[in-house]
Amino acid sequence: MASFFTNLFRPKNIKYFVGIAVLIVLGGLYLWYADNYGNKKQIILEGHKVIDYEWQSVAASYNVTTDYIWARTKSVLINDEGFVPSYYMIQGELTEEEDEYSSSILLTDQALLLSVYVRNNDRIAAMNLKDKIVREFRDSESGLFLSDIGNGSKTVSVHDNMIFLDSLLDYYSFSGSKGDYQLISEMCGLLFDEEGNIKPSELSYATLLSNDVQFEDGQAVSDSSKPENTSTIVNKFNGIELRAIKLKLINNLEINGLIAEGSYDKALAIVRGGLISGEIGLYAYGYAINTDGSTDYIYEGSVSGSVDVEASIETLLNLVEVNEGNYVSYSLIKRLILNSNKVGNMYQLITGEYYGSVNLNSYLYCLKMAEIMDDEPFFEVLCKIIGGQVATYSSSPVLSMVFRTRGYRYLTYAEDNLLTYLFLT
Repeated sequence: MASFFTNLFRPKNIKYFVGIAVLIVLGGLYLWYADNYGNKKQIILEGHKVIDYEWQSVAASYNVTTDYIWARTKSVLINDEGFVPSYYMIQGELTEEEDEYSSSILLTDQALLLSVYVRNNDRIAAMNLKDKIVREFRDSESGLFLSDIGNGSKTVSVHDNMIFLDSLLDYYSFSGSKGDYQLISEMCGLLFDEEGNIKPSELSYATLLSNDVQFEDGQAVSDSSKPENTSTIVNKFNGIELRAIKLKLINNLEINGLIAEGSYDKALAIVRGGLISGEIGLYAYGYAINTDGSTDYIYEGSVSGSVDVEASIETLLNLVEVNEGNYVSYSLIKRLILNSNKVGNMYQLITGEYYGSVNLNSYLYCLKMAEIMDDEPFFEVLCKIIGGQVATYSSSPVLSMVFRTRGYRYLTYAEDNLLTYLFLT
């Protein structure tokens, strides 16, 4: 017996046992890491398609350069808390016109920033931002996320939460944890019902009060030739914005068993059915769910008798991303931009005219569609337009960033610059 213990505790055997113990500890640590941080519940997403260098070169020839945009965005827009405010306004010419940051901290902007970190394989920054979003934006009542934590509003938007859920899905497939998967599952339960339909929320739209507008074969008809002179009324309804139906996201959720089978096909049918007409080429604002379960499309949004063009183009992009784009709609928007180099933010249903200020987001959505559809000539036209909104003055604090104007002041929006970066990388 003595010789047994003597042999057992020889230095060579002790090293052997220590080695086994180390392997057991490492194995346990691996299993713990895999369970909590190793994307154990595998989410399968289609790999990101990197934009061709030739297309990036076209953009760069018009001063739209992703490296510079991202470098400036980091230095100018990201605040001490790690969030991006909605915009930064450059100092004016007068001494009292100081530079200022927007008080709005939007969920959608933070979601785009999270996607940029994932795109750049920056795990630490992505994890820190994701944790801060969950901590600061989550609404204790609904369980979803507030649209803006900077203005004291308690607004919860299905559209904005869909954008964040999409970014969160990308983050989880990249470097997510067990807790992140649980959060994704919870959000799916809050945004979708058991049959995979998006849960409706209270929305509103404006209609003409003194002028009875009817739709015949997708065309607005009215006795009044001057609808802008009529009064309006705001109507509330229970429904869903059409642009909130993120088809690529819904398809990914269904493939990974997070929502019911058949969800994507139903969502696709709803979006397709929202086309106002082939002649107009734009999409409805949303659809209402009636008490009997039937649905009605709502064409007008916040402005009576008009269609929100940016929202409509966003809806078209949702279709193009899943190769279901309506070519007629795409061609109409393309022809409008090619002929006038601009697209008004609103479309008057009765007069058939575009009006209002040009919204840069519309061009960015078209840029992404042109890249997906391999439409290089249109892509170059859009790069030229967007390039005209890039700061080139060497002493500008926002040099190389995309900007907008407000009167004679210059602003650079987080959304514009983050979307530009994501669409061109």
